[in-house]
Amino acid sequence: MQSPNPGGGGVFQALSTIGVSFRPNSSVGTNSQHGRKGHPINEQERAVLIEEVIADFEASLARLADAHAPEFLEIDITMPQAKVLYLLAVGDLNMSELVARLGVTLPTVSGVVDRLVERGLIARRTNPSDRRRVFVGITPAGVHLLDRFRDLNARQLRDLLAVLDAADLEQVRGFLAVLERGISRLASAGKLPGPAVPVLAGGDRP
Repeated sequence: MQSPNPGGGGVFQALSTIGVSFRPNSSVGTNSQHGRKGHPINEQERAVLIEEVIADFEASLARLADAHAPEFLEIDITMPQAKVLYLLAVGDLNMSELVARLGVTLPTVSGVVDRLVERGLIARRTNPSDRRRVFVGITPAGVHLLDRFRDLNARQLRDLLAVLDAADLEQVRGFLAVLERGISRLASAGKLPGPAVPVLAGGDRP
C-alpha cells in the first residue's frame, strides 16, 4: 500500500475549497458562504462540495483499510453491533431506549441484541422491582472486545500521524476543530441521540 500523502489533497484539499483555513497555533476560520478562492457559492455548489469531501474521506479510509484488514477481520463485529456495544458501555438500557438512541425499528434492534447475546457480549437483565422490564447490559467479554476495537483504532491513527510533520499535525488539529464545531451544532439541534462511535477504516459488513 502506498503511504498516505502528508501534503494537502484528500479531505484537507476538499475542506480548503469551502473556505476552511488551517493556520498553525491559531483558531480555525470558516466561511460557509464562500468556496473556491473566496467566491460566494450557492446551495447546489455547496452540496457538491460536501459530496466531494465525503468521497475523499471514504477513499482515504479505503487506503488505510488495506494495512489493517486482517486485524479488523479478527474482531469480527458489524457496525450495528459496535454501536450497541458503545451505547451499553455507558450503562444498561432497555429496548425502547436502544431503539430511540439508534433511530431504527424494534425488530432491527432485537436482531442485533439477539446476536450479541448469543456471542456473550451483552446480557439481558430483569429489573428486580419490575420483572416485566428487561434491560440489556455489556458483559466483560463485550468490554474486552471494545478495548480491542479502541486499541486498533488508536494504533491505526497513530501510525498515520507518525508520518506527518509538525505543520501537517497542526492541520489535523484544525480539521478536528472544524469537525467538533459541526458536532456541537448537530448536538444543539438534537441530532445526536447517542454517544459517538468511531469510524473504522476496516469497513463494515451487512
